[in-house]
Amino acid sequence: MGQMTKGRTVVRWLCSISFLVYGFAKVNRAQFTMLDSQLALPLAEVRPFWFVWYFFGYSDLYKGFIASIEIVGGILLAIPRTSLLGALVLLPPIVNIVVVDLVFQVDPGGTLMAILLTCGILHVIAPHARRLLSTALLDYPTTRAGNAAMVCGVVGACIFAFSTTYWIANYNNRHPTAVDGRWEVISSEDAGLRRVFFEHNRAHMVVFMNEDGGLNSHHFEVGDGRIRIWDQWLSKGDLIAQGRLTEEDVMELRFETGVQVTLKRRFGPKS
Repeated sequence: MGQMTKGRTVVRWLCSISFLVYGFAKVNRAQFTMLDSQLALPLAEVRPFWFVWYFFGYSDLYKGFIASIEIVGGILLAIPRTSLLGALVLLPPIVNIVVVDLVFQVDPGGTLMAILLTCGILHVIAPHARRLLSTALLDYPTTRAGNAAMVCGVVGACIFAFSTTYWIANYNNRHPTAVDGRWEVISSEDAGLRRVFFEHNRAHMVVFMNEDGGLNSHHFEVGDGRIRIWDQWLSKGDLIAQGRLTEEDVMELRFETGVQVTLKRRFGPKS
């Protein structure tokens, strides 16, 4: 038993020091810093690792929040009396880190370290697992009728949540058309456009990218073989352009100002 206690103490201290290092690394800007070469790439070309690195480092407040959890949790883990509390504080974020590392292809060394820390935290919690489970599962009196009502309620809530979000995703957010995708301007009478995005995941939204990279959202509808574009998304406003497909992936747009633009589809919808 004493040997097990010594082994658990070693694991506890190794995890504590590791979390303190990771926490202060964020404070001292040794983590979540970006390379200018990565920032210069289009979003679709950024590797998943750098995308995550930029996301977590974008907000100093959020970065400080993560660092605080790691530092406070590491300190609690080092003190025998508060070691269980520290392990419980650190378990959710380290499990999330493992999932992020695996899904977003973080380097193998960092992923392995996160997995080892998760195992270490679970090793600290293990002797208390039965007590924690008995505390988490409430001694709540039930009857057969009550259990049946509870099951029906849970199933009904799941059906409601699924059907509502399915409708939002497929009937409210999306209204697929034959022109969905990214279109490049291949011929223009000085319209100032570089690209046009007929958004697949936002019903009736078309976005114009200007030559300077600026984005402007408009409303579009397809019918009777024509594409019509209005100034304001959803509320429409003034009609600003009309067009048609001359080929499956070639479109001609004529603006109300008289300017004509020819577009070629480079990418269709990805989801």
